[in-house]
Amino acid sequence: MMGEVTYVGSSYISVTAYTGGEDVTDFTTLDISTLTATENTESIDTAEDTEYLKVETGMLNAAARDDVTTGAFIVSTLDEDGAHQIILIESGDAAGAASASTSDGETADGADSASADDSTVSGESSTTEA
Repeated sequence: MMGEVTYVGSSYISVTAYTGGEDVTDFTTLDISTLTATENTESIDTAEDTEYLKVETGMLNAAARDDVTTGAFIVSTLDEDGAHQIILIESGDAAGAASASTSDGETADGADSASADDSTVSGESSTTEA
C-alpha cells in the first residue's frame, strides 16, 4: 500500500492511496511522479514495533514516526520476516501536520477513530469512504 499522508493519528496513518507502483521492490528508486492517486482513503494501522525507514540519497535509512507528516508519501509493507514497515519516500510539510484535520474536524493531535482502534496490525490496510 502506498500513498500521500492525510492524517497521522496515535495508532494509525491515513493516506490517499496511489496505484502504479505495485511491482516495485526497490523503494529507493520509486518515482512517485509515475503513480496515480485514487479516490480511496486508506487507514494504515501502526504499533510500537512498526519499523520506520526513509529514502535518503538512494539508500534506506532509519527514521522515526515523527518523520511521517501530512503531505509525506509513504509505502506500507512487510519485511521478509513479516514485520510491518513504513517507508518514507518523500517528506511532507511538517508545518502542515500540526494543523491537519480529518473530515469530522479532529486535529492531528485528536483521538483515534473507533474503527482504527479495533483493527490489528497486519501490514494491510482497510478502505474507508473519503
